[in-house]
Amino acid sequence: MTNYRKMHRHTVSDARLGPLWLGTRESKFLAASLVACVAFMLSQCRKPSPPQASTLKEGLIVKAVRTAASKNLSPADILPYHDALVWQEYTVIKVLHGKLDAKNIRVAHWVVVDGGTLKVSQKIGGTATLALLPLDETPNIRGVRQVDDLDFDADTPCFVVREKPTPLSKPPTTSGYDYMGRISAKAPIFWSIRGQLQWIVMGNSHADSGIDAGWFPLDGNRECPVVFNLACAGAPTPLQCTILREWVIPLPNLSTVIWQVDARSFNLQKHNPNEVMNFLKSPGHKREEKNKAALWPVPTPAKRTSAQELVPLITDAHDAWGVWHYKIPSRMPSDPATALPELSKEMSVTDFIFDEALWNEFVSMVEELNQRQVRVFLVTTPIHPASHNLPAADRDGSTHEGMIMTAKKLDALATRLPVTWFHDFNRDGSHDHPHAHFYDGDHLNNAGSLQLTQEIWQWINTCQSSEHGQ
Repeated sequence: MTNYRKMHRHTVSDARLGPLWLGTRESKFLAASLVACVAFMLSQCRKPSPPQASTLKEGLIVKAVRTAASKNLSPADILPYHDALVWQEYTVIKVLHGKLDAKNIRVAHWVVVDGGTLKVSQKIGGTATLALLPLDETPNIRGVRQVDDLDFDADTPCFVVREKPTPLSKPPTTSGYDYMGRISAKAPIFWSIRGQLQWIVMGNSHADSGIDAGWFPLDGNRECPVVFNLACAGAPTPLQCTILREWVIPLPNLSTVIWQVDARSFNLQKHNPNEVMNFLKSPGHKREEKNKAALWPVPTPAKRTSAQELVPLITDAHDAWGVWHYKIPSRMPSDPATALPELSKEMSVTDFIFDEALWNEFVSMVEELNQRQVRVFLVTTPIHPASHNLPAADRDGSTHEGMIMTAKKLDALATRLPVTWFHDFNRDGSHDHPHAHFYDGDHLNNAGSLQLTQEIWQWINTCQSSEHGQ
């Protein structure tokens, strides 16, 4: 029987569906084929159907009483992320399906999905029937924001609700640009101005809010965007490569890509393989495929579109250059000493495995950009300086060794390729950005973003005026 007791709640591995054994050789074959089909369909589904007991291998269905609950989050609380889980604790009354020895369990509930709100009861003493999977059989929660205000007991089994529900409300999207992810908010602007774009910023949420594309003093960029930030919260490396390949490389005026990367970019433990599939099967991508002849190649516009003209296309806190702007300076206390306990908790557990497959895919894309004579500037962005002395190097569980190793590999890659450069602006937390520059433990606020962008600009000018690799 599977041991559900895990030393910490962040480690997950691939889920498996086992065969249903019947009596004859033929029926065994048919049953195994059926289960393989079901597994494939489930992996393609964005929101799986409610579980049936007959299809569960090690899953559980229990009736339980809620004994403790973490505070629920709103979509605004987790920005720029778009999914979140909240942890609760239960005492099991009855096991309806499966096997369970423990009396008490911990359960992660979806509270925000695709930027939409979900109703999750916090009533202590309330009874619920829960369909659950062990935490280590739910790879789709890798990288998902999790809230846990409760005392953690390593001997209490951890589960995730099996079904990812439909939210009660979702953020608005411009018609035809639903890509089943955060890129949807940027897509209408990108597709409107792609003919005038010259520089692209790529990365995850650290670049989304950390690199201010609108600041760059390049060819009238501050009035009419020619630099655009396509970085997205939670975007895994394969999704970034897909967007670069399908959207960015064909741009007629593309000259430069600024690509934010770090240890998390290659961390197998935080990689969600469904992100690319969601993008490729999305309504927005289907629209592209249907109208491919009309959309490509991209003509250079006779007149550039101004940032003011793009305002009607903005649906959230991103601006006309695709940059996320926080409405408040920080969600942390202004005093660094007061903020340290929470930072220490968030960076207390490491969960890092460097994935060579993710690295190789990234390297292939950088090489392809080089072959097309597109300059690539690889950068890390600052993590809160307290991270330098904490067990984990960031809130995603990256190790300090992983951060240092990744930086060395990036430096070696940049040295090898003719039009690629690398600069480590994080230096494992040993940088010049103070506590006041951070919205949280690993995201710069607006002031921090401005300073980092200026530093990147100065560095790029240095790269252009010196020999490559010096």
